[in-house]
Amino acid sequence: MLRALARTIVAAFVTAALFACGSDGITAPPAAGTVVATTDLQYTPQSITLARSGGSATVTFIFQSVNHTVDWDTQPSGATAQDIESTSGTSVLRQLTVAGSYTYHCEIHPSMNGTIVIE
Repeated sequence: MLRALARTIVAAFVTAALFACGSDGITAPPAAGTVVATTDLQYTPQSITLARSGGSATVTFIFQSVNHTVDWDTQPSGATAQDIESTSGTSVLRQLTVAGSYTYHCEIHPSMNGTIVIE
């Protein structure tokens, strides 16, 4: 009787573990070099260079700790990147289509700044 109960418990745990391994709808993280994270009071990395693929480069801004913004200081002529206001624990994508240099800062923390160069 105890062996049957033990087998049932083990089977239940194995089944639960298999279901836990299933897809939860979360997509894979962005490719390396396309993520800018806000860690404490800085953007990491502070400067990145990306090649356009299919006419654009996608940058994911991850806001980890406290509220931050991405306010664009300069953009290439014809670029239309929009400012970002976000809360901690969120992420925002921006597709940059025009080659050139994009500089930005955090309005809340003015010492935070960064540069993205699109080739």
